[in-house]
Amino acid sequence: MALQETDEVDRSGVEVEVSRLRRAVLVIGSAEVLRALRAHGTIAWFRISAGVDPLDSLVRPPLVVWRYADPQDRVRLAIPPTVETFEGNVGWVADVSAENWYFEPQRVRDELSGAAPGYPGVLSDLKRGDQDFCVRATRDLELLLARIERLHD
Repeated sequence: MALQETDEVDRSGVEVEVSRLRRAVLVIGSAEVLRALRAHGTIAWFRISAGVDPLDSLVRPPLVVWRYADPQDRVRLAIPPTVETFEGNVGWVADVSAENWYFEPQRVRDELSGAAPGYPGVLSDLKRGDQDFCVRATRDLELLLARIERLHD
């Protein structure tokens, strides 16, 4: 079901699904993710799935992959425990062992790992198949980004 952003009232007087889910996650996007990550260095490359997809109004499953131009060991050591000990709506994982670092919900990692090699539709399938999960994970993302931004405060 695509979420519709509207404040209209249906014929029975009940508010149309004014996209309570969408309002809850609309503020999260690439800019918010990048702000948190840039607190720890210059980003050379990134791929981010977050927030509401403007093409279908569905909430995307969160996935954050990035590369720092000059990665710092203190950040490399701090990110995995910060992400993996986060107590939110879903479990989270992080990996900073390669050139590209990432964090994502454990379920996204499981779905990607279980997909056929080269299958590009994992995130789309999850987005279309389980909006409840996508919304819960995206709500977590806002809090998790705040923790990442403050890593060394």
